[in-house]
Amino acid sequence: MRAVPFHFVYIGLLWLWVASAAWPDWRDNPDYSYGLVVLPLAAYFAIRRIRATPPSEIIRWPLAATGLLFVPALMALPLELLNLSPLHWRLAPWMIFGCALIGTSAALYALGGRNWLATVLFPLLLASTAIPWPTFIEQFTGNALLPWVTEATSELLRLGGIPVQRQGFLLVLPNCVVGIEQACSGLRSLQAALMVGLAAGEIMSLPIGRRVLLIGLAPVVALGFNLARTLTLSLAGFYGGGNAIHAWHDGSGLAAMVLVSLTLLGAAYLLRSRTPAPPPAVFSGSSRRLPMAAPMVLVVGVIGAHLWYAWHETAAPIEAPSLVLQDSGATLPLPPDLSALLHPDFGGYFRKFVSGSGPLTGYHFFWKSSPNTANQLYHRPDVCMPGAGWELLPPTTPFTATLNGHLTQWQILEYEREGVRATLLWGGWLNRQTVDLALGANSSLQTQIMGQLIRSGTRELAYEVAAIMLPFKDPPISPDEAAKVVEQLFEWNEDSSRR
Repeated sequence: MRAVPFHFVYIGLLWLWVASAAWPDWRDNPDYSYGLVVLPLAAYFAIRRIRATPPSEIIRWPLAATGLLFVPALMALPLELLNLSPLHWRLAPWMIFGCALIGTSAALYALGGRNWLATVLFPLLLASTAIPWPTFIEQFTGNALLPWVTEATSELLRLGGIPVQRQGFLLVLPNCVVGIEQACSGLRSLQAALMVGLAAGEIMSLPIGRRVLLIGLAPVVALGFNLARTLTLSLAGFYGGGNAIHAWHDGSGLAAMVLVSLTLLGAAYLLRSRTPAPPPAVFSGSSRRLPMAAPMVLVVGVIGAHLWYAWHETAAPIEAPSLVLQDSGATLPLPPDLSALLHPDFGGYFRKFVSGSGPLTGYHFFWKSSPNTANQLYHRPDVCMPGAGWELLPPTTPFTATLNGHLTQWQILEYEREGVRATLLWGGWLNRQTVDLALGANSSLQTQIMGQLIRSGTRELAYEVAAIMLPFKDPPISPDEAAKVVEQLFEWNEDSSRR
């Protein structure tokens, strides 16, 4: 009996590691704030099931199970190095979750055999819903839902006699424009609905078939209430303008989440069994001993990763952008909805007439290092421009512009929308160093710069981006011409040194 509590402590350490990896998203991303309650709920279900299940009499392959205990311990150092990088790579928490899954399964199998392993499969499945989806899966799902939600909302508005024009993921109403973003696509409702469906089935002790039915119902309920929400916001915009949309936005989202949860809990109640559940078995414990080295190696690995970054963390963070607009009077105020989405520490839109190029528009943003800075790397023109109906026409062309003697790297991108073409000049910088994001090439950001950040022990990640939109001309703008445009708009900020 003495060995059991110690190895449950090891399991607890594994899941504390998982929680620390997912914590930035739970804290800063409203899509995953529900994750704070998922792991405690899964732990409660697991403990309740184990206490009601006697351990198996015979344990096959005990040495193999013991060996698997060391998998998360040996992976702790490299995975924590990935997790602590300023890119906040979403696959890192999933790999840490995988290690916790292996370690927990091995420990429970070695202690209680197949009985204990089988009984915790559901709590482990529930725990997976607390882990933020990998970005590529999140974007793929959101991009698949966005056209459906946008089209369905526009059709319902037309059926109601409200004039609306769809442009990409924008609904143009007579007195305002409604933007259907990732958060409005139904993705948030879908993620939470899957968690609620799993938990409700366990609370009501549903049989497997009815649980599957409830999980199949969850996406339908989530998307239905989300469609009702986007329709409500559109109607609010039609009758009250943009201010009404802003006033209704958060409240409607909360109401949709509450209604989704209540609907699924009600469905689980209706699907519950009418016969009383059998009395639980009596927990008899286990006297099997497991090695103490595994949790020690795990703790050393996690602490070692933190020490690596602490050892390299000598330079002060960058506090000011590298570029400044030559004509500060050309800056335009940032719309409140975009300010709430991007949260830049400096910058905005600008409009200016440049000799030889005509009227130009663009933007220049700078983000200090923070947990949210890495998310801005995904607000790129090849990701965001299609949302407004623009199609990227490859290839992209790199060019260099010299600002006050400093070489800066940029890219030329050509776009087309409804027969209209436009040229975009774009540049991005991480810690004042040019970042090549291979726009339009579906290149992984992590594979390009993750290794460099880990080797250098970089934790602070300031991000800066600038773009200039100008009318398309035939022949297309050359790199030399593009450089002249940039040099007439921007100059290097000599005061952008580290504090």
